[in-house]
Amino acid sequence: GKGAEASDKEAAAPVGGPQKRKVGGGTGKTPAQVTKKDVHVEHSQVVGFSKDILNASVKAEKDFRETDQAVIDAENSRNDYETYIFALRDKVSSKEALLTEYNSPEELEQLGKDLEEAESWAYENPEEEASVYKGRLKALKKAEDEAAKRKANWDTVAERAKTLRASAN
Repeated sequence: GKGAEASDKEAAAPVGGPQKRKVGGGTGKTPAQVTKKDVHVEHSQVVGFSKDILNASVKAEKDFRETDQAVIDAENSRNDYETYIFALRDKVSSKEALLTEYNSPEELEQLGKDLEEAESWAYENPEEEASVYKGRLKALKKAEDEAAKRKANWDTVAERAKTLRASAN
């Protein structure tokens, strides 16, 4: 065998066949006989998962992460929507100049109704997708955006009138 010195008898044994050698401590007793045989070992099972199972698991994990991200995005969008509702309601109730000066009383009344409807809808639909909340937020922002446009137009007209008066003098 490897690492052990073979006697002349062992060297004469056929290669690959059983080999016998004497072992013992030299105590005067008859040494024990050890038989060595070649054993064929087959690899019958691979440790771990197959490629198909691994690929399916990776895909499932990706799907779970996308679902989790969609839930997070929806929660954030819902939070943005609700926050805007409350902020705009505060602006309307405090009679913020932008809204009161650049919207008619009828538009302000309708905005108040829109805010009530938006808040009710948000509580009745807590599990919508992010895109739904974003769309509703965009629609709700139109009134404030329209007032800002009116103010910008008014400021532009006022500035041009001032420039014209100055050039006429």
